[in-house]
Amino acid sequence: MADIPSSATILLLSGSSTTVEDLSKNHKVYQSASPVLLATDITKFNSRSLYASGGRYFTLGPASSSSEAVCPALDLGTSDFTFETWLNIHTLSSSSSVLFTGCANIGYGRYGLNVSLYANTIYFAANSSTSPSSEIVSSSAITFNTWTHWAMTRLGTSLRLYKNGALVDTRTIPSSHSCVSDGIPYVGCAFYSSYSYPLDAHFDDLRIIKGYARQITLPTGPASLNEPLFKALV
Repeated sequence: MADIPSSATILLLSGSSTTVEDLSKNHKVYQSASPVLLATDITKFNSRSLYASGGRYFTLGPASSSSEAVCPALDLGTSDFTFETWLNIHTLSSSSSVLFTGCANIGYGRYGLNVSLYANTIYFAANSSTSPSSEIVSSSAITFNTWTHWAMTRLGTSLRLYKNGALVDTRTIPSSHSCVSDGIPYVGCAFYSSYSYPLDAHFDDLRIIKGYARQITLPTGPASLNEPLFKALV
């Protein structure tokens, strides 16, 4: 297994910061009128966590941008990747979106890396405009008001879903499958022609690693760009 360099982390949102920011420095955060909060009432490993509820969400733009915009770094293409986050979900009325990186106004409308909650389960999708049905679904129901670690990896033609460090589902995709991201990324909601599917949850240590599917284990401490190097699956 190969070491994964810290530069492979293209997005890291963590309660270890004193502001809501991307600690990888690849993106700028643009808060909605009701901002995502740094909360101290419900935390995991850090002294704070991020809290999205109702209209509390934010969008992203490249580090060089002056406003929300399409983020080329989040266009994963056919490369291996790792997505992971801690989630503490409070309510789910119909469906909610944790992360939405795709374009909402073309055809199927769920392109890019998207993480959503629906019917008491969690869906992870690494979609493309030509093959948008790459979702994998948790085989167990969501446990509310409890911290749960979720991760999805791509290794070649294999998508894998992990819950608290344990493999819970897999899906095979073509090697040519390209996970595109050609829309403004949203965290804490989705955007299908308008703001929709708000999240009601605390979350922490949301990380995307590009180019590597890392060996997934249950984290025992907070995420950091300076932590010991992960090992990549090969």
